[in-house]
Amino acid sequence: MTSESKPSATLGRDEIAEILPHRGDFALPDCVEVYPEENRATGYMRVPERFEEDHFGMLPGVMMVELAYQVAAILVAQTHPNLRGVAGGIKDVQFTTRVNVGDIFKVDVSVEGELDPKRGGKITVHATGCKVGNEDTQILMELTGNAISERLFARMMNGKKIDGETNPLDGLPDAVREHMPE
Repeated sequence: MTSESKPSATLGRDEIAEILPHRGDFALPDCVEVYPEENRATGYMRVPERFEEDHFGMLPGVMMVELAYQVAAILVAQTHPNLRGVAGGIKDVQFTTRVNVGDIFKVDVSVEGELDPKRGGKITVHATGCKVGNEDTQILMELTGNAISERLFARMMNGKKIDGETNPLDGLPDAVREHMPE
Protein backbone atom coordinates (compact mmCIF):
# COMPACT_ATOMS: atom_id res chain seq x y z
CA MET A 1 0.00 0.00 0.00
CA THR A 2 1.28 3.43 -0.86
CA SER A 3 0.31 6.73 0.72
CA GLU A 4 -1.26 7.72 -2.63
CA SER A 5 -3.76 4.83 -2.54
CA LYS A 6 -7.31 6.05 -2.73
CA PRO A 7 -10.33 3.88 -1.96
CA SER A 8 -12.69 3.05 -4.80
CA ALA A 9 -15.55 3.38 -2.31
CA THR A 10 -16.04 4.87 1.13
CA LEU A 11 -19.14 3.38 2.70
CA GLY A 12 -21.07 4.88 5.59
CA ARG A 13 -23.53 3.11 7.90
CA ASP A 14 -26.42 3.30 5.36
CA GLU A 15 -24.37 1.67 2.57
CA ILE A 16 -22.96 -0.90 5.01
CA ALA A 17 -26.51 -1.82 6.08
CA GLU A 18 -27.31 -2.68 2.46
CA ILE A 19 -24.49 -5.27 2.47
CA LEU A 20 -24.43 -6.74 6.00
CA PRO A 21 -27.35 -8.38 7.80
CA HIS A 22 -26.17 -7.00 11.17
CA ARG A 23 -28.41 -4.43 12.84
CA GLY A 24 -28.50 -2.37 16.00
CA ASP A 25 -25.57 -2.70 18.38
CA PHE A 26 -24.09 -5.55 16.36
CA ALA A 27 -23.62 -3.44 13.21
CA LEU A 28 -20.06 -2.45 14.12
CA PRO A 29 -18.35 -0.47 11.32
CA ASP A 30 -19.13 3.23 11.17
CA CYS A 31 -17.22 3.59 7.90
CA VAL A 32 -15.37 1.27 5.51
CA GLU A 33 -12.92 2.21 2.76
CA VAL A 34 -12.62 -0.40 0.01
CA TYR A 35 -9.50 -0.88 -2.13
CA PRO A 36 -10.52 -3.71 -4.53
CA GLU A 37 -7.41 -3.45 -6.73
CA GLU A 38 -5.33 -4.22 -3.62
CA ASN A 39 -7.88 -6.73 -2.27
CA ARG A 40 -8.14 -4.89 1.03
CA ALA A 41 -10.46 -2.71 3.07
CA THR A 42 -10.14 -0.48 6.12
CA GLY A 43 -12.93 -0.25 8.67
CA TYR A 44 -13.43 2.32 11.42
CA MET A 45 -15.49 2.12 14.60
CA ARG A 46 -15.80 4.66 17.40
CA VAL A 47 -16.08 2.60 20.60
CA PRO A 48 -19.56 3.42 21.94
CA GLU A 49 -20.53 4.40 25.49
CA ARG A 50 -22.36 1.11 26.05
CA PHE A 51 -19.00 -0.50 26.84
CA GLU A 52 -18.37 1.93 29.69
CA GLU A 53 -20.23 -0.22 32.21
CA ASP A 54 -20.60 -3.45 30.25
CA HIS A 55 -16.90 -4.10 29.71
CA PHE A 56 -14.80 -1.89 31.99
CA GLY A 57 -14.69 0.99 29.52
CA MET A 58 -12.97 -0.89 26.71
CA LEU A 59 -13.85 -2.68 23.49
CA PRO A 60 -13.90 -6.46 24.07
CA GLY A 61 -11.46 -8.46 21.97
CA VAL A 62 -14.27 -10.54 20.49
CA MET A 63 -15.81 -7.34 19.11
CA MET A 64 -12.48 -6.43 17.48
CA VAL A 65 -12.53 -9.84 15.78
CA GLU A 66 -16.17 -9.37 14.75
CA LEU A 67 -15.37 -5.95 13.30
CA ALA A 68 -12.60 -7.55 11.21
CA TYR A 69 -15.07 -10.19 9.97
CA GLN A 70 -17.67 -7.55 9.07
CA VAL A 71 -15.10 -5.50 7.14
CA ALA A 72 -13.94 -8.69 5.36
CA ALA A 73 -17.56 -9.49 4.44
CA ILE A 74 -17.90 -6.02 2.92
CA LEU A 75 -14.67 -6.53 0.95
CA VAL A 76 -15.91 -9.89 -0.40
CA ALA A 77 -19.26 -8.34 -1.42
CA GLN A 78 -17.54 -5.39 -3.12
CA THR A 79 -15.00 -7.51 -5.03
CA HIS A 80 -17.29 -10.50 -5.80
CA PRO A 81 -20.85 -9.16 -6.23
CA ASN A 82 -22.46 -12.63 -6.24
CA LEU A 83 -20.74 -13.77 -3.02
CA ARG A 84 -21.10 -13.04 0.69
CA GLY A 85 -18.44 -13.60 3.33
CA VAL A 86 -19.25 -15.52 6.50
CA ALA A 87 -17.13 -16.17 9.59
CA GLY A 88 -15.39 -19.48 10.06
CA GLY A 89 -12.78 -19.58 12.80
CA ILE A 90 -9.93 -17.82 14.55
CA LYS A 91 -6.42 -19.04 13.73
CA ASP A 92 -4.40 -16.50 15.68
CA VAL A 93 -5.07 -13.24 17.53
CA GLN A 94 -2.66 -11.06 19.48
CA PHE A 95 -4.15 -8.27 21.60
CA THR A 96 -1.41 -5.86 22.61
CA THR A 97 -3.33 -2.75 23.68
CA ARG A 98 -6.61 -1.52 25.15
CA VAL A 99 -9.14 0.23 22.96
CA ASN A 100 -11.25 2.44 25.23
CA VAL A 101 -14.69 4.02 25.00
CA GLY A 102 -14.45 7.04 22.70
CA ASP A 103 -11.38 5.72 20.85
CA ILE A 104 -11.62 5.07 17.13
CA PHE A 105 -10.57 1.53 16.32
CA LYS A 106 -9.24 1.01 12.79
CA VAL A 107 -8.85 -2.42 11.21
CA ASP A 108 -7.07 -3.12 7.91
CA VAL A 109 -8.27 -6.34 6.29
CA SER A 110 -7.13 -8.41 3.32
CA VAL A 111 -8.75 -11.61 2.07
CA GLU A 112 -6.99 -14.56 0.40
CA GLY A 113 -8.60 -17.53 -1.29
CA GLU A 114 -9.46 -19.11 -4.62
CA LEU A 115 -13.07 -18.05 -5.12
CA ASP A 116 -15.40 -19.42 -7.75
CA PRO A 117 -17.58 -16.46 -8.82
CA LYS A 118 -20.78 -18.51 -8.40
CA ARG A 119 -19.97 -20.98 -5.62
CA GLY A 120 -17.42 -19.13 -3.49
CA GLY A 121 -14.82 -20.98 -1.44
CA LYS A 122 -12.70 -20.88 1.69
CA ILE A 123 -11.03 -17.61 2.65
CA THR A 124 -8.31 -16.49 5.02
CA VAL A 125 -8.68 -13.04 6.54
CA HIS A 126 -5.56 -11.14 7.63
CA ALA A 127 -6.32 -8.16 9.82
CA THR A 128 -4.30 -5.56 11.65
CA GLY A 129 -6.03 -3.25 14.08
CA CYS A 130 -5.00 -0.21 16.08
CA LYS A 131 -6.33 2.86 17.82
CA VAL A 132 -6.35 5.84 15.46
CA GLY A 133 -3.53 8.07 16.68
CA ASN A 134 -1.57 5.13 18.14
CA GLU A 135 -0.66 3.08 15.06
CA ASP A 136 2.53 1.77 16.73
CA THR A 137 0.59 -0.70 18.88
CA GLN A 138 -1.03 -3.29 16.64
CA ILE A 139 -3.65 -5.97 17.20
CA LEU A 140 -2.94 -8.85 14.79
CA MET A 141 -5.57 -11.34 13.60
CA GLU A 142 -5.62 -14.31 11.23
CA LEU A 143 -9.15 -15.57 10.70
CA THR A 144 -10.83 -18.12 8.46
CA GLY A 145 -14.17 -18.06 6.74
CA ASN A 146 -16.13 -18.86 3.65
CA ALA A 147 -17.44 -16.90 0.72
CA ILE A 148 -20.83 -18.31 -0.24
CA SER A 149 -23.31 -17.58 -3.00
CA GLU A 150 -25.69 -14.70 -2.44
CA ARG A 151 -28.58 -17.14 -2.94
CA LEU A 152 -27.39 -19.48 -0.17
CA PHE A 153 -26.71 -16.49 2.07
CA ALA A 154 -30.27 -15.23 1.53
CA ARG A 155 -31.64 -18.68 2.41
CA MET A 156 -29.61 -18.70 5.61
CA MET A 157 -30.77 -15.21 6.59
CA ASN A 158 -34.41 -16.09 5.93
CA GLY A 159 -34.20 -19.11 8.22
CA LYS A 160 -34.83 -21.64 5.47
CA LYS A 161 -33.33 -25.04 6.03
CA ILE A 162 -30.44 -26.03 3.87
CA ASP A 163 -30.20 -29.61 2.59
CA GLY A 164 -29.45 -31.99 5.45
CA GLU A 165 -30.12 -29.42 8.18
CA THR A 166 -32.28 -30.48 11.14
CA ASN A 167 -34.41 -28.48 13.55
CA PRO A 168 -32.20 -27.54 16.53
CA LEU A 169 -35.13 -28.07 18.92
CA ASP A 170 -35.35 -31.77 17.95
CA GLY A 171 -32.53 -32.80 20.28
CA LEU A 172 -33.83 -31.02 23.39
CA PRO A 173 -35.83 -32.56 26.25
CA ASP A 174 -39.52 -31.59 26.18
CA ALA A 175 -39.20 -29.61 29.44
CA VAL A 176 -36.49 -27.44 27.87
CA ARG A 177 -38.09 -27.23 24.42
CA GLU A 178 -41.28 -25.62 25.78
CA HIS A 179 -39.23 -22.64 27.04
CA MET A 180 -37.28 -22.10 23.82
CA PRO A 181 -38.44 -19.53 21.25
CA GLU A 182 -39.23 -20.95 17.82
